Amino acid sequence: MLRSVFAALATIVLTLVCGVPALVLSLVNPRGDWVLRLGRPWARGICAAAGVSVSAMGIENIPMDRPVILISNHQSHFDMLALLVTLPRPFRVVAKRHLFWIPVFGWCLSLAGMIPIDREKRSSAFQSLERAADRIRGGEPVLFFPEGTRSRDGALLPFKKGAFVIALKAGAPIVPVSVSGSLAVLPKGSIRIRPGSITVRYGAEIPVSGETLDTKERLIERVRAAVAQGLAAPARPAPPREVSARR
Repeated sequence: MLRSVFAALATIVLTLVCGVPALVLSLVNPRGDWVLRLGRPWARGICAAAGVSVSAMGIENIPMDRPVILISNHQSHFDMLALLVTLPRPFRVVAKRHLFWIPVFGWCLSLAGMIPIDREKRSSAFQSLERAADRIRGGEPVLFFPEGTRSRDGALLPFKKGAFVIALKAGAPIVPVSVSGSLAVLPKGSIRIRPGSITVRYGAEIPVSGETLDTKERLIERVRAAVAQGLAAPARPAPPREVSARR
């Protein structure tokens, strides 16, 4: 429990130390991606305080010069930290609206151009997805957690359709992302953080050409199978590709 308290205190301190400068710099230079630049040391610091190491595989599957949609499973609050640590380029994420209400953290999300979504309100959710489509058309990667919530036991939940409709409308390929180990660190419904290791696997790009809105269910199953395959793979990140959150 002491580890959880220490990690919670570290999160508060790091949010202020990294978040306040990010807010100020974002207001001065909105195009500087300051929230994401300072978000990486913020995420590394929290992981280090929690005794969590993060490694990545398949980073070469992330295109650096064109838009892509990232589709990830979701087991823990530490998933986002692991993605911040390992993704090699700036990205945007579609996240639950209530996260944007958190002081400093939520303000940073807004200034970084992250996209709030309220799935309980259909019209609002549609507008959020359209904003995501605009981001993608503008050349930015956008991250979705299509399960809509964290899995309690690590099993993949059904994928919601919104991200795939946007992929088809934007014509952007999909990179499946599999985050393993975060459930053991902080499962849904728990406040106790346990030291451990998280592995992020970026799978091979899945094109959407040839698919239509009428065949989106086939695309969803294909992507879901790729995410599941990444989760089932052994945790053996190659040393040259390893990204440590403790550095």
